[in-house]
Amino acid sequence: MRKLLIAALLMMTALPAAAHDMSKLGPKGGQLAHVASNHFELLPLPGGGVRLYIYAATDENVPADATKASAKGRFVVNGKMTEAVFSPAGGNAMAATTVPLTGQWTALVQVSLPGKPTNTVRFNTAVMAAQAKATAAAAPKAGDHAHH
Repeated sequence: MRKLLIAALLMMTALPAAAHDMSKLGPKGGQLAHVASNHFELLPLPGGGVRLYIYAATDENVPADATKASAKGRFVVNGKMTEAVFSPAGGNAMAATTVPLTGQWTALVQVSLPGKPTNTVRFNTAVMAAQAKATAAAAPKAGDHAHH
């Protein structure tokens, strides 16, 4: 019963007022979100695990230094909750290798960057699917030609 309650709370947890989801997938192909002074991208990896990329708030193509960041996440994957700690993975990337994001999932990730307040970022399959659809719709179609 306790796990069910926690899962329900994860699903209903409100985002901070400054947070908003971006409209398209991030530079690495993961779900992109903006919270406070950074952009965050969560990318499920083939074979399991997940990467979190941190970018400057002004542009998701400008990596932020994640080498001194810390992050932990609570994940509800297909109705089962798990927790994981992210480890620095070089540059602006952090990795959690024990989380298989398959099927329906929601993730709440707390990220702490040096000198900044801790941010909670929410990701889920529905938003990632919408971003993927918007990204595909914006991509040039085969045979498209840029006019001069």
